[in-house]
Amino acid sequence: MTETQFQDLSGRVDGVARVLMALIADLEIRENLNGDRFCRSLRNSANARGRYQPHETSAQVMLQIADELEGARRSRSAAHQHETPSGRK
Repeated sequence: MTETQFQDLSGRVDGVARVLMALIADLEIRENLNGDRFCRSLRNSANARGRYQPHETSAQVMLQIADELEGARRSRSAAHQHETPSGRK
């Protein structure tokens, strides 16, 4: 694989991951998905996959996605707490 091909593949994978995280966040906001439970399940799956050398990288990515989802949830929660009853900050 050439460097250009690797960069292209990397960009595509990152794009898919970003779309997936946006979808998950939207489902959480609409209360169609329990984000805490989802992240806990994602971490459990990652830890199980991480026990096998061929899957270590995907396990690390799963843990990173869980971290990013939890960080986004904390940010949304903090922003919501700073809003006034009229919905303004």
